[in-house]
Amino acid sequence: MKRAVAGFSLIELIVALTILSITLLGLAGAAAVAYRSFTDAEVIEQATEAAAAVLDSLLREPAPRGGVREEPGRRMQWQVREDSLFMHIDLTITVPLGAKERVLTFTAVHRAR
Repeated sequence: MKRAVAGFSLIELIVALTILSITLLGLAGAAAVAYRSFTDAEVIEQATEAAAAVLDSLLREPAPRGGVREEPGRRMQWQVREDSLFMHIDLTITVPLGAKERVLTFTAVHRAR
C-alpha cells in the first residue's frame, strides 16, 4: 500500500522561487524608472516656477534687457526683442537630469510700451 505524499517536490519549489525572483526583479526595475521620472518631473517643475518668476520680473521692468542668471542646479538666459507691436522675451533654462542636461524654452509676448 502506497501512502499519499503531501507537500511540494524540490523541483516545484525551485520553479516557484524562480518565477517569484523574476517577478520581483521586474517590480524593482519599474520602481526605479518611476522614481527617476518623479525626480525629473520635480526638477522641471522647479525650473518652470523659476521661469515664471523671471518672466514676471522682466515684464514689470520699464525697459528689460537680455541677461543670464546662474543658480545652483540651473542656468537661465534670456533675450528681449521688440517690434512695433510686441515685446518678446525668450527664456532658456538648462537643468541637469541625471547624466544629461535638459533645455527648457519659454517665450513671453507682451504689448510694446
